This record gives sequence, structure tokens and C-alpha cells, in this order.
Amino acid sequence: MLPGFTEVLPGPVQTVTHSVAARPLAFGGNKINAADYDWVTLVLLTGFLMLAYVKYNFPKRMAQLIKACFVPRTVSQLFRDGNPFNEQATLLLGMVFFLTSSLTIFVVLNTYGLLPNELADNLYLYAGIFGINVVYWLLKMLANRLLAHIFKTYELTGSYLLNSLLFNLSLGVFLLLALPLVIYTGVGLLLNLTIAASIVLLIYKILRGIQLGLTVTRFPPFYLILYICTLEAAPLLVMAKYFMIQTGL
Repeated sequence: MLPGFTEVLPGPVQTVTHSVAARPLAFGGNKINAADYDWVTLVLLTGFLMLAYVKYNFPKRMAQLIKACFVPRTVSQLFRDGNPFNEQATLLLGMVFFLTSSLTIFVVLNTYGLLPNELADNLYLYAGIFGINVVYWLLKMLANRLLAHIFKTYELTGSYLLNSLLFNLSLGVFLLLALPLVIYTGVGLLLNLTIAASIVLLIYKILRGIQLGLTVTRFPPFYLILYICTLEAAPLLVMAKYFMIQTGL
């Protein structure tokens, strides 16, 4: 029996209506689902407050961090004014990245109908995604440190971690600016464009990482490819495969 149709039972005529609250896909610019705006607004507001604090107190440093993501020759300038790994501006922009990337994952899962109805618009689910996101990047950083110890490539690992840091910070700022348009307009096309732009940025990040690895002759290319496949490309491919299965693509 198809949703919305009726069936007639034997005996006294009874009409049973089956209805399914289906959530539309966002392809082709369809409307995405409305989220629980209370907590979503709070998440976005927190991100904007952090971004404004950094922009007001560390304008030059913020400009350097964003510029270094896209202009490799400016990376060396970052260390002239301090260590970008332990600065307040980096910490706050890193929090913006975790807030917005986790919210993006939540919106994608909810919009494309990949969540049960009881989990849609659930703050606790978002908190779980946020936690997994943080743990994933911590484990990834530890894996980089371990590889640096095994292959004695401390300088390369430092450069690679800095490269990842810069891209994450830039991606976080981009998502913070894009998500309000995606969520509050409800236009699926904007979500698709945001996803596409994020994927392009991630691919660029991977290519930059490969370029860094190839500059070190003592780092075996086999292990470089293995690392890229396991820690960079594999999670993206798994998420893409799950997405395709759930949406029937």
C-alpha cells in the first residue's frame, strides 16, 4: 500500500489512511527541513561571537592565518609573530571550526533524511557529532606524531599539521558565514553549494599535503599514499558511500 492511499477492508466498510512524514531531499533546490532554531541559533551566535572577538583583538593574525591557507609562501610569516599552534586566536577559530563543521554534518544528515524522525532536530545528537569530531581530529594528530617518530620526519609533520590547521580554520569561517543562509532560507541548493565548496577545499588540502610529503625524499612514497588513503581520503569516502546508499544514488 503506497503512502497516502486508502485500502478497503472486508465486512463493514473501513477506510484506513497510511501517511508517512517524509523529509524531502535537498537536490535541485528543494526546501530543507526547519531545525529547532533555538539551539541552532545559539550555536551560530557562539561562533559569531568568537569570530568577532578574534577579528577585533587579533585582526592582523586572523588575516595571516586565512591568507596562509591559500598562499603557501606566506606560511613562514606566521612564526615571526609567535607559534600559531598555541595562540588564543587559533584556539577560538578552532572552536568555530568544530561548532560549524559538526552543525554542517547534522544539517546534511537531517536534510537528506538520513536520521530517524525521533533524532531529527536533536541537540543531543549534535553534541554527539561534536564530540566525535573532536576525538577524530585528536586521534588524527596523534597518528601524525606517531608517524613522525617512526620515520623521523618531525619537520614534515609540523608542516603537515600546520597545513591542516590553516585549512580547518578557513573552512570553519566559511561554514559560519554559509550556514545561516542554508538554515534560515531553507533552500536546498545553498546547502548543495556549501557542500561542494567544502569538498573542493578538502581536496585542495589533501593535494597540499601530498606536495609537502613529496618534498621530503626520505619519506617513503608508499607510506605517504597509505597515510593519505587511511586518514584523509578514507573517512570522506566512507561518508560519501553511506550518503549514496541512504539516498539511493
